[in-house]
Amino acid sequence: MTNTVHQLGVTGPTSFVLSYETLNIPDRIQVFYEGGQVLDTGYIGDNINQGTGSAVVSLPSGSATTVTVRVSGQDDTQWEYTVNCPS
Repeated sequence: MTNTVHQLGVTGPTSFVLSYETLNIPDRIQVFYEGGQVLDTGYIGDNINQGTGSAVVSLPSGSATTVTVRVSGQDDTQWEYTVNCPS
């Protein structure tokens, strides 16, 4: 499992697009804002669709300018994601 903090540069309410690719071993991507979960993809990725996708993440009102992205999966998994600039 990895936890990575991303600087958005603005506070909530706002939204951004999270693009991801979890390849052929399922991974779970969660996004947290001010300690609360704002996105949970569940386990995604297999040999058919390879977990390619994106989601609009909506943040509630708040004072934080960062989000934490957690990726969970098996030890031998590979994945990548992009936190795009808020809209």
